[in-house]
Amino acid sequence: MKLRSFFMSIMMLCFLPMLFINASVTSAAPLSCSWKIVSSPNPGSPDGLHSVATVSANDAWAVGGSGLQRSSGQPIIEQWNGTQWSAVSSPSTGTLYSTLTSVAVVSANDIWAVGWEGVNGVAETLTEHWNGTQWSIVSSPNPANAGNELYSVAAVSTNDVWAVGFSESTTAIGPIQPTLVEHWNGTQWSVVSSPSPGTQSNVLAGVAAVSATDVWAVGYGAGSNGVWQALTEQWNGTQWSVVSSPSPGTQINYLDSVAATSATDAWAVGYADSQTLTEHWNGTQWSVVSSSGPGPVSNSLLGVAEISASNVWAVGYYQSSDFVSHTLTEHWNGKQWHVVKSPSPGMNSTQLEGVAATSPTDVWAVGHSDSTTLIEHYC
Repeated sequence: MKLRSFFMSIMMLCFLPMLFINASVTSAAPLSCSWKIVSSPNPGSPDGLHSVATVSANDAWAVGGSGLQRSSGQPIIEQWNGTQWSAVSSPSTGTLYSTLTSVAVVSANDIWAVGWEGVNGVAETLTEHWNGTQWSIVSSPNPANAGNELYSVAAVSTNDVWAVGFSESTTAIGPIQPTLVEHWNGTQWSVVSSPSPGTQSNVLAGVAAVSATDVWAVGYGAGSNGVWQALTEQWNGTQWSVVSSPSPGTQINYLDSVAATSATDAWAVGYADSQTLTEHWNGTQWSVVSSSGPGPVSNSLLGVAEISASNVWAVGYYQSSDFVSHTLTEHWNGKQWHVVKSPSPGMNSTQLEGVAATSPTDVWAVGHSDSTTLIEHYC
């Protein structure tokens, strides 16, 4: 089972107290547009999209997975040409199951997607590259013997791309699960040492790049007591280091995505126990910024995109009292987070996992609606 899906299943069972619900929550849109569903291809079943990235208003990419994990599931790649979304051929991995979890753009002819594939029952990293004509698989390291998964990718330039996730090794004293960071230097992918402060497990779920000497990665680290602590790490051009970040939840603090526009302005989103978690970096420290979702069971943010200091979008899902998942979109207007109404066409599970924007009036969000892909546009 994919790790994120496993975490989401855990959340469905949690009736933990709602914390820090102090945000102003409103269904009124902060701008004059609204979220609308845009038709998208479904090459198999079930289908879902995990990430979206934009080149321009007429060129956007979304990636995900199609099929069951243990019965020949394959990656999904879709492209927006300004008029419609179309499926784009992805190279066959030749494995029982593979999926793409994140996509990042350098230019129209230089795009990366990462994820993982199942090889003889073990997860191995998967990196694919678009050269303007076709997608191809690029070899990437697998440092651990029990599992290696990439969850997010960010690009600084053609010769400077980062991917993060986790790896797992089986040892005589039990499993070890450290963070996994890989770097593309224009020629090859290589593992770069990164901290793993959690004694039980460590996961990096999101990465964002400001410059070659300023890259952020977020996720969680868990100790022997089973409590998940928010994890933020920063690359300074020489090494990765843990940067202190708040963990307001009593049991679960998970950062799933990060976005940054400058050295003094970055956002990380996720969930703490049963509530949304939004944290902001001001150049000196990370601090919790009040946010909230409408779900009485759980509220989670899975993706974030920053257009400017006063225009940030976060997407995810909330669960109603009947455990049905509905889309959740929140907007930062420079002063506070607001819930913005978005379509939820699914009967059982509708979630948004990724968001990207080219302008304040051109924002994309992707995910799934029950067993089909879901793409929504804000304009």
